[in-house]
Formats: sequence, structure tokens, C-alpha cells
Amino acid sequence: MKKILVLAALSLLLGACEKNDSSKEQPAGEYPYYRNMSSYVLGYCVFDETQLTILRNNGYADLQLRFVGPVYYSPEMVAQEKKEPITQSQEVADKFLTFAAQNGDTNYHGDVFVGFWPSLTESIQAIHVVADRDLDEAHPAGTLLDDVIYFATCDRYAFIQSGYKGDEKQNYKVGGTLSQWPGSKLKIPYSFIPLSFSADNFSNTYPKQWWEVSTTITVTVVNMKGETKTASSTMNPSEDVI
Repeated sequence: MKKILVLAALSLLLGACEKNDSSKEQPAGEYPYYRNMSSYVLGYCVFDETQLTILRNNGYADLQLRFVGPVYYSPEMVAQEKKEPITQSQEVADKFLTFAAQNGDTNYHGDVFVGFWPSLTESIQAIHVVADRDLDEAHPAGTLLDDVIYFATCDRYAFIQSGYKGDEKQNYKVGGTLSQWPGSKLKIPYSFIPLSFSADNFSNTYPKQWWEVSTTITVTVVNMKGETKTASSTMNPSEDVI
């Protein structure tokens, strides 16, 4: 039942993860899609070049992991970007094309929502979370919370390999507790990962026993080579609990 709830939450969290119908007319003055993109993924981040950060209570989820660093953008996307023009070298553009070719993502020829998120170029082996306060008897301070924290994402690589069939957010959803993280099966994960203490609601789910105290959450992300990135964030009840 919990798995069903997690996957249902994905439809709300990842509303931009879908192939769009270019035949739909857009309101005058708006520019919500990049048109006729050869690649579905429009940007890549390299794990080694990023810094792991944590956003709290940002409207999508209680905790959102973000890999912040240089992005290798699709040259086609760069050419169409009007609101915030992007400048990148030919070398950077060539790296994007290499990543796209490695993933077989060169024959999309569809529209992509402007609010897209870049993908990492490699799989994440595991994500671990600890807190500096007790959660319950089974999870005292400093112990792993992987079995009680949920993630939600989509498998972009599977969508690409299918020949872009179906709808990414509907047909390629992946979710569960962090102890169920898919590892190498998720080949090009998103550069943002929403986390929650609830399977059916990704906002305002902080444990009630933490509402009256500040609690520091520490997240460690491990790639397939065993390299790690760590970030911590202190949840302030007055700011993070609505």
C-alpha cells in the first residue's frame, strides 16, 4: 500500500516529467516549452563537479536534495532560451552531445517543458540519512533513517530506451524508502531528489516529536565508485512546520 501511495505522490511532484504535445497552442506571450528537441534530457551534471545541498520545505517536499554545479546544456535548448540567455563553449556543447549519445537520447524530436531538471551522468549507489535527535526507539539519534524516509523520482533512462513511449511521470515512476533505492538500475537520476517522512504526502511530514526542537539532518550520497557527498541542514520548527 505504501508503494502505491509513493507512486501516486510522484504525479504531483514531477509534473514536468512528460513528453508534451507540440500541437497544443500556447497562450500569447508565454514560452513554456523548448520545441522539437532532439534529446529529451536537456542538461547534465557530473557528480564529481557538484556540491550536494538540501532545501527544506520548498513547496515540493520537506527535504529536497540538489546537486549544484556546472550544467552541460543541449545546444538546441541554448539556441531557444529567450528569458535567461545561456552562454556555453563548443567544448561544453560537445560534452552534452556525448552524454546524450551514450544514453541513446538523440531521437526525441519533441517538446520539453521549460522548467526541466538536469540529470546526473551516473547512477547513485545509495542515499543515507541520519538525525541528531531520536525519532523513536528503533531510530535513536545517529542511526540510519533509510527505512522511514521516502523518495520519489522517474526513470528517464528507461523512458528513453523505450523509444520515448508513454508518459515518463505516469509509466516510469520510481519510489519507496531510501533502503529501496534502485542503485545502478537508475542510470541517469535527476539532479534533485525529493524526500519525505510520509509515503502519501511529501510536504509537512516532519515527525511531531521534532516540532518543538531544532533537528539537524545529515544526508550522505554514495556513487557507484564509492565516492560520497554529504550535506546537513537544521530544521527550525518555526520555519519548517506549517
